[in-house]
Amino acid sequence: MLRRSEIRVNTCLNFYKRKPVIDTNVVLSDKNNILYPSDCRARQINYSAPLFATLKRRFDTEYPESITVKLGNIPVMVKTDFCNLKGLDMHELIKHKEECNDFGAYFIINGIEKLIRMIVIQRRNYPLGFK
Repeated sequence: MLRRSEIRVNTCLNFYKRKPVIDTNVVLSDKNNILYPSDCRARQINYSAPLFATLKRRFDTEYPESITVKLGNIPVMVKTDFCNLKGLDMHELIKHKEECNDFGAYFIINGIEKLIRMIVIQRRNYPLGFK
């Protein structure tokens, strides 16, 4: 008689993400695996970072163990804390094919810069008054 095994995920300990890196299945001429926004524009890929979660799981009656699981990739906004351009000076930005006067605050999706903005539009035929 076969016994049904049971897997329980008790708790999620924490979430964390890393800085953007090049996937191991992509071969580039660069020796390190740091991903920069200019690489994403040239290769038409997303500028994203891997998101990980540490879970505590238990099989049947064994002791619980902690495992780290990759949940996927999330887009990284250019020139924020998780961007690889953060803290670079003018000469290093030019070396990585970036403009030194660029403020950032946009995403790169499929090699295209995407900007999220909030637009507030007044309703039509609705009076608006100020004091």
